[in-house]
Amino acid sequence: MLKMCNKCKFSPEKTKIVWFGTGKRFLAANGLHAGAGEESRQQLQPDEYKIMYLKGFLFVFYLVRKCLTPKLPMKTEKEKMISGGLYNPLDPQLVAERRRARDLTHALNGTRDEEKEKRRQILRELIGTAGDNLWIEPPFYCDYGSNITLGKNVFFNFNCVVLDVAPVTIGDNVLFAPAVQIYAATHPVDYQERQSGLEAGKPIVIGSDVWVGGGTIICPGVTIGSRSVIGAGSVVTRDIPDGVFAAGNPCRVIRNLE
Repeated sequence: MLKMCNKCKFSPEKTKIVWFGTGKRFLAANGLHAGAGEESRQQLQPDEYKIMYLKGFLFVFYLVRKCLTPKLPMKTEKEKMISGGLYNPLDPQLVAERRRARDLTHALNGTRDEEKEKRRQILRELIGTAGDNLWIEPPFYCDYGSNITLGKNVFFNFNCVVLDVAPVTIGDNVLFAPAVQIYAATHPVDYQERQSGLEAGKPIVIGSDVWVGGGTIICPGVTIGSRSVIGAGSVVTRDIPDGVFAAGNPCRVIRNLE
């Protein structure tokens, strides 16, 4: 008799599974199997017996596959966060990574203008991926830094914030005026889910050759197309296409630039 593992919900007594030594003939059908007596097998017609035999074969195949299929490991809270799922922000790994980012931004914000090399070293450690000629005017703040990808010639003016709980991807030759806020972080809309303390994130993408005016807020999940200009004080709640001037709250296209 085939002994099922703890992974299965079916006991051998319940299913009455018999697996013959060759491994080629097995059956589960109310006690009827290839080794049953002639009297019990005669209770079924030949076609019925074939159907019962096939059902038994498929049932055992399902159970064996369930036993042998490995369980996928559960995602870490960080993996949930990066993939846009609900996650626990108090997870020890995430707390440690945020603390690391706080320490690095504190060090960056304490540098003087003449300490350019020190700033470059801190930014290399803080930002996940950055192209050449990155310039960030302190103070600058971010959640993790490791989820930020920057192209070349990116400039952040004073007092910018990037909440990078989800990937924030920025192209080449992008200018951010003072106090631009980039929010990839979000919370459940349902108040009961919100009470659980779980959070979420949606990735933000900003193309190349974009100029974002001062005080702009870029909301979770937004894409801003290349060569576009965002007017000061805008609240960008939805995608902006390439090559346009957009402004307002909510931000909307005002005119084409191409």
